Amino acid sequence: MGLTIDQTDLAYHLSTLISSQEKRGSQFHKTRSKRASIFGPASGGTLMNFFLAADVDGDGYMSLQEAQDALKQLAEAEHLQIEMEAIRELLQAADITGAGTLNYLEFLRCFDRQDPKCLTHKFILDTLCFQVWLHRNALSGLFRYIGNNGHISKSQIQWALHALNKITDGKLDDANIESIVQSVMYSEGTVVAEEFLHSFDIVDHEVQFL
Repeated sequence: MGLTIDQTDLAYHLSTLISSQEKRGSQFHKTRSKRASIFGPASGGTLMNFFLAADVDGDGYMSLQEAQDALKQLAEAEHLQIEMEAIRELLQAADITGAGTLNYLEFLRCFDRQDPKCLTHKFILDTLCFQVWLHRNALSGLFRYIGNNGHISKSQIQWALHALNKITDGKLDDANIESIVQSVMYSEGTVVAEEFLHSFDIVDHEVQFL
């Protein structure tokens, strides 16, 4: 995903607003003494909470309209004037699959700006995505074997990703594996295996342009 300088700055600013909203909690609309500028960009957990709240239909994907509405509401709560067209263009740039929606990984890659000078977290996330994409056929076969009618559980995803980590010489980070596992939208404790693997198509689309 390639963002312009202006889009990168906007993503950082919006991430800071998301962080300030959660840190203020119930006092968000009551206290105006703390401005958003004193807060840093949102953590992965904060971004996950925002993503889940913005995904109003609970399908595991945040439509670009849902994302725009949530960010617009956030800006208005801060009495900030942000061009909606700029937000729309940022979200379209984040939508690497071109599906008109953002999965959690696309959202995280756009708004995880905790340390804009350090690419460590992005590198780890990219490594995780690439390794899952690279081994997607093997994982698909494994999920068909251990799953039930095409569905897999959280523990099975954990086991599969940690097993993948072993055969890739520990290139994946345990904490990030757990973050991805926790971000999956489970229905009655399971998820469709192919839908889970489809979430990593963002790497597939990027590789085509290399």
